Amino acid sequence: PGSGKTKVLTLRMAKIITESSEDNFRVLGLTFTAKAATEMRERIASLLVDSTLFNRANLCTFHSFCTEILRQHGSLIGFKPDFNILTNDLDRIQILQSIIDDAHLDFDEEDIKLLPVIDKLLSNLVPEDQVSTWISSPDIQEKVKYLFTAYKNKLISENKIDFSGLIYFAEELLRTKPRVRKQIQIVYPYICV
Repeated sequence: PGSGKTKVLTLRMAKIITESSEDNFRVLGLTFTAKAATEMRERIASLLVDSTLFNRANLCTFHSFCTEILRQHGSLIGFKPDFNILTNDLDRIQILQSIIDDAHLDFDEEDIKLLPVIDKLLSNLVPEDQVSTWISSPDIQEKVKYLFTAYKNKLISENKIDFSGLIYFAEELLRTKPRVRKQIQIVYPYICV
């Protein structure tokens, strides 16, 4: 805190926008918190002499940007634009519990405690084929791999995404759909983090 990161980013973004006032591209500013995004918006607005240029700045959190991408293009990986974002752990537990209940494998009630492992795999953008390398205990590798895949598929089929899934599925979309990635690169040639 206090090192000047926000100041540097907002000055850089304002300069890019001002020096390209005849262009149509947008500048993307990403941050971790909504508070920081709001502060950056206020600073950019005060730095731009021409207030009509402010709409060329998109300042938001990583999660809100991923939500925007998935609402626009998520149908390419199975989501409808009106997906629900799960913010309550009980909703996530219910999804995992229903997978365990429906599975024809040897699961028990204790396996619900694997939700943090699934969350960690999502947060680290682990592809399904690499799940086993992230699990040190050979006893649960197959269980976790099954639950991870089933959990992601259930989110898609129920049109729900949890907080970690927002970034996971947005990354998957951008990695597997080059046309979407190219479009975003054209709209946002400058990304400030």
